[in-house]
Amino acid sequence: MIGGGYENVYSNPIINDVIMPLQHLIIVGSLCVNGLILTLITRQQGKAVGTYKYLLSCFAINDIVYTILHYVSFPVPETFPNIFILRGHGPTFSKFWLSMYMGNYATGFPLLVAHFLYRLIALKKPRLLNHFFKLLPLILAVTLLCGASW
Repeated sequence: MIGGGYENVYSNPIINDVIMPLQHLIIVGSLCVNGLILTLITRQQGKAVGTYKYLLSCFAINDIVYTILHYVSFPVPETFPNIFILRGHGPTFSKFWLSMYMGNYATGFPLLVAHFLYRLIALKKPRLLNHFFKLLPLILAVTLLCGASW
């Protein structure tokens, strides 16, 4: 069994023995891939990525935070007749970390909107792309507000 508050998350011990190591493997994989993405973005020079690297960096950083919050809270949905509960089973049994996880879940939507808006401008009015990144602080503020609203 894996320690740190992860014991007996599921009632079936076989599921615990399979799912928990798999969860840890996925978390490590996510952190490695997103770290690699950030490394490649920061080392990329020239116009190959251009200013799009800032939006890609926001996605990678958001996913790293989401992965860490998932590890800390390890949310498991539970259903009963007429009830849906999302409980944290991570190393900390804190409502705060579970709330942070749910708030971070909401931050992906404004980032996706910004991404689609960027792609629309890139296709329809590419000369306006320089102005798009002037709105990046506003996009990040809306993203954080969406997260805080949870």
